[in-house]
Amino acid sequence: MKDAARNAPCYRYHLTAGDMLETQVLTAGKAGGFKLQRVFNNRHIEGLFEIFLRIKFFLARDNIREALVLR
Repeated sequence: MKDAARNAPCYRYHLTAGDMLETQVLTAGKAGGFKLQRVFNNRHIEGLFEIFLRIKFFLARDNIREALVLR
């Protein structure tokens, strides 16, 4: 794993009732309770969702990569 990946932020998303999206920032390390094991690039993510109809990637202004997958 590259050094930059160790410090990469990790987020958990929850779809709630209606059209709301709840985000939770996860911290890596001993205090956070999890260890970042792997960072996926766009090609890996495309492979994970290859059976789906369409996948589109977005890069937000805050450098967070988002993937929209259509079943």
